[in-house]
Amino acid sequence: EQERLSGIKGTELLKIQIGFDGLVKEAEVINSLGNLWIDEAAKQAALKTIFDTQKMDPTQLGGWFLYPVEVIPPQQDENHLDITPQPGQ
Repeated sequence: EQERLSGIKGTELLKIQIGFDGLVKEAEVINSLGNLWIDEAAKQAALKTIFDTQKMDPTQLGGWFLYPVEVIPPQQDENHLDITPQPGQ
């Protein structure tokens, strides 16, 4: 919640390794937005990405690539109700 409210936005730059099956095998943050939670979320998002190996040059498979991840805070929904239990409730 704190990260959502912080308004942090921008582009994190990751270095990723794409395996022969199109799965991201490794990811590391190269350019951080200065928030460890966002860094970890960007890495996890990259690790869940699957690339279409049919659209890639076969010589690139197994290689490392720069991968930008855009961080955009969610819009505040005026109709959103916070149902998080509060202490004492």
